[in-house]
Formats: sequence, structure tokens, C-alpha cells
Amino acid sequence: MDFLTLDAQDYETALKEARTQYGSSVRVQTRKDYLVKKGMKKRRRCTITFYLLQEKPSDVDQTIAQDVRKIQTEDVGQPLESPIDGKSQQQQLVTTLLDGNDFTESYIQEATAALLTDTQFETHEELEMALLEHIIESVSFNHGQYVNPKQFFVLLGPTGVGKTTTLVKMAMFYLKSRFKGSEDKVALVSLDSYRTGATNQIELFCKDFGLDLFHAHSEEELSSLLPTLETYELVLVDTMGKSANQGELALHLKSLLMVLPEEKCSCALAISASHKSRDLERFVKLFSTYPLESLVVTKLDETEDIGNVLSVSKASNLPLLFFTNGQKVPENLLKATSEVILSYLRGFSLDLQALGHNQNQKQ
Repeated sequence: MDFLTLDAQDYETALKEARTQYGSSVRVQTRKDYLVKKGMKKRRRCTITFYLLQEKPSDVDQTIAQDVRKIQTEDVGQPLESPIDGKSQQQQLVTTLLDGNDFTESYIQEATAALLTDTQFETHEELEMALLEHIIESVSFNHGQYVNPKQFFVLLGPTGVGKTTTLVKMAMFYLKSRFKGSEDKVALVSLDSYRTGATNQIELFCKDFGLDLFHAHSEEELSSLLPTLETYELVLVDTMGKSANQGELALHLKSLLMVLPEEKCSCALAISASHKSRDLERFVKLFSTYPLESLVVTKLDETEDIGNVLSVSKASNLPLLFFTNGQKVPENLLKATSEVILSYLRGFSLDLQALGHNQNQKQ
């Protein structure tokens, strides 16, 4: 008895092609289901081994069902993803993955509706890939502010999120990447004289890294510094933290920032990845009266989840600029990219490291 093989995208297609070529005498002996990598995606394939019935054609109808039931599925390196049976199982998978990464309830509802309203996914792998694409497409990155920041960069945010450390990291990053170590190109300005130890902290940082530092506690002081500050290519402005019950402090900060030339000034909000979603939403609302252009996400090293940050970024329509994930200057400052986001997602069966590397090459 001679055995033949045929490869196709799935079992049904392989069997149909075999019968098209050889007629109803096709009898399947074995079946191999497997996945083939094509770029960063995986595609299902099926190889059947079959023979042609030479005699007793009357047994054809009886043996077809038996052949199908006795098919042997073999593991050939990449296991076949289990099929998804119905919309309820798909919805459960999406909810589990997003909830496990601390996405907000509103984000989960929106993602579920966007993915499952008109599309039927056959495997977990296909649904996971679509979900990852949705996550990446739901946030944006402020490439312009990263590559070519305005002369005055103001970092706002609540107390304790790491604004001062982040600005020092940014100063060293731009000195190395854009200004090639020319210290006279970058300066820091501290407007924070309210938090205990704030002045000492930034002074120590600037002394250690050879950065020019200026202090301004009033509109008059900042105005008198302005001619000097405008000689620098980049001035990073450290602000005092504030909360909802500090109305007087908020007014003082706004008065200070009005001294800076508006057309040369950009603002970003620093938020901590370790905060809960509702706290992040509150901070965004608190600072919404400022002309925010992006989010700087700090303390990734203090959490395992990033869905809270991505949910707030999408809801507030604020693009991401930088991530920080430790105290090292400037090593622990990361450009906000799809690769970083994918590296912090958990629970997916796909190779997110390889997928993230591929995404980063596109950016």
C-alpha cells in the first residue's frame, strides 16, 4: 500500500484537496497539526498522510467517520493552539488577560466590544495577537517631544512620584544623546522650596553630575533668571508637588510658570506606575488645567502591572514620553515604546519579547 502526504492550512482543506485530486477513495491514516512562524505571527498548518482504497468500495461511507475519529495529532515543536468555542469563551479570555494586567473596567469593556463585535477568532493565539495590537494601538507616543523638546520642559505631578530624579535622568540623557556632553547646553531650575529636603536632593544630584542648577521661589526671582536661562538649549523645570486641597500652592505654581515664554515651553505630567488607576485618574484631573502634552511614567520597578497607566493614557488622550524603572542615572530612563509596554504585560502565551523587538524596529 502506498502512502501519500498533503499539506494545507487546516485538516478540512487538506482532506478536500486530497479528494479533489484522488476522488472518494482517499483514506486518512495520520494527521499532524502544527504552527509555523511567519514573521512574528504563527500560522496553523495541517499535514495528512493518506492512502487510496483499492477494493471494497462499499465500505467507504462506513470508514470515513472512523478515520476522522482515529486521527493522530502529533506535537512537532509548536503546539497547536486550542480552539476557542464561542463568544463567551473569547470574552472570558480578553477579560482575564486585561484584568490580570490591571486595566480599568472601562478599558476592558471597550476592548471587548472592539474585538468581539464583528470578529470570530478560531484560536487563543489569534485572539491574543489581536488583543496585543489593540493595546498598542490604543496608546500613543510623543516622539516629537522626545526627539526635539522645547527649550523649557516643565515636569508636573504630585509629591513623591520622582520628578526630581526623573529630570536629572533626562538632563544626563540629553547631554549624552543630543548635546554630546556639553554641560553648558542643559540646566535645571527648581521651583520646589516647599517639600522638606527637596533643595538638598536636587543640589546633590546636580553636584554629582556637573549640572547647572538655579532656584526660583517667586515670580521676581524667575524673571531675573530668564535671560540667563535662555542661553541654554534645554532647561528642565522641577516643580513642587501639590494635591487637591492645596489651592494656594496651585495658584503660586501657575503664576511662576506664566513667567516662562509660552511658545518655548512644554509641560508633562509625572505619574507613578505603582499607583492605583483611580489615583492616576485623579492626578490627571487635578493637573488638567495645565497645558499637558504627555505622560512620564515613573517607578515601573515597583509594580508588575502597567494596564493602569495605559488605561489612563488612553482615557486622557495623553501620549507617553518616558518610563523610569530604577534609581540609576540615566540608565533607568526609557523612551516610551511598544517594546517596553509589551515587556511588562503578563499572562500571554505569545513570545512578547520577540514581538516587542519587532515592534521597536518599526518605530
